[in-house]
Amino acid sequence: MSVVRRRMTKQRSVIYDILCADYTHPTAEVIYGKTQKVLPNISLGTVYRNLNLLAEDGMIKKLDLGDDKVHFDADISSHSHFICEQCGKIIDIDVDTNDLKQLENDLATKNKLIVHSAALVFRGICDECVCKS
Repeated sequence: MSVVRRRMTKQRSVIYDILCADYTHPTAEVIYGKTQKVLPNISLGTVYRNLNLLAEDGMIKKLDLGDDKVHFDADISSHSHFICEQCGKIIDIDVDTNDLKQLENDLATKNKLIVHSAALVFRGICDECVCKS
């Protein structure tokens, strides 16, 4: 099986760099707003297309965090997320990957399933919001 290597266009490179510098797990609309400052003539559709291509190529992750929005993450390592129920902040958290793999294996074995991926999302109140109250 051959791997398709797409050319890294200027637009795609700018979008990728913006996402790499943003740890807030932005939506396409947020990335579009930041990209317009560098490339004023870029369209929202072009940003969406390039984000989808970057995700297809495994350079970024698309995240469905249950808020009816697609978020993007340049950190493609195995990690989970915490979502603050007060301010909406999305925080990367490390979870022992051995425990997660064991959970996937148990689920697959006990239920005769094939697990392709797993996403663990915690919800609660972040430290900043706790301090405010």
